Amino acid sequence: MNVGWLEDRELLFWALVIEDPESGDTIEIQREITVDGERVTPVPGSLCLVRGGAATFYEGLQDWAVEGTRLTLTLSEDAAEALGLPTDVEIDLDADGAALAKTHLPQLTS
Repeated sequence: MNVGWLEDRELLFWALVIEDPESGDTIEIQREITVDGERVTPVPGSLCLVRGGAATFYEGLQDWAVEGTRLTLTLSEDAAEALGLPTDVEIDLDADGAALAKTHLPQLTS
């Protein structure tokens, strides 16, 4: 899996993007931000899950965990249905991807 981090100060969002290079499928965990000079602040209640660049669901991430290089996302039933995913999504990452997830998921989910 390819994992990347975006901070877009013009479009005002953060995103952890996970892409399956074989299928091209993506899962993005996004959060709206505000920018005041150099200060960047997450907007409460703005967590958004995006699958494949099109299917979206707000506030559907109930929990997450990174154990070793496995990322587990626990979605609400409504989010799972809207995104066409199971409620427990397990994703095997490489070491760099797991480190990015561990670093940025707390920012996105706080």
